[in-house]
Amino acid sequence: MLYDVPDLLAEGAAAVVTHHHGGGFFEAADTDLDGAVEIWTDDSAAVNEFEGLALSEIDAVPTYVLRLDHNRLLDASSEFHDFFDDVIKRVRASVNPTACEISKPAMEDCKRALIHLHRNSSA
Repeated sequence: MLYDVPDLLAEGAAAVVTHHHGGGFFEAADTDLDGAVEIWTDDSAAVNEFEGLALSEIDAVPTYVLRLDHNRLLDASSEFHDFFDDVIKRVRASVNPTACEISKPAMEDCKRALIHLHRNSSA
């Protein structure tokens, strides 16, 4: 997806300050009502095929917030702690800790295999 950031101060035909691509969505809003418009997006292009996973298999694609300041696009993500804290809470709540547990017999098998590998490598 491509997002053009226009130069709102340009006279005549709208000039484009920058192009941004790679995000799965773009949303422009004065989120914190400070008079500056933030551009919310994610980094879909960076995580697509990460560890062999399709983008649709990744539950929490990293979001970041950009702000235009004197025709420079800056990362303003650090100003929105509450949003990112909520994302972390949702991800943690969705993780099933029992799915990560290893049974005692499987752990013993792993230990035996490691001991076997160690003995064979030092011989």
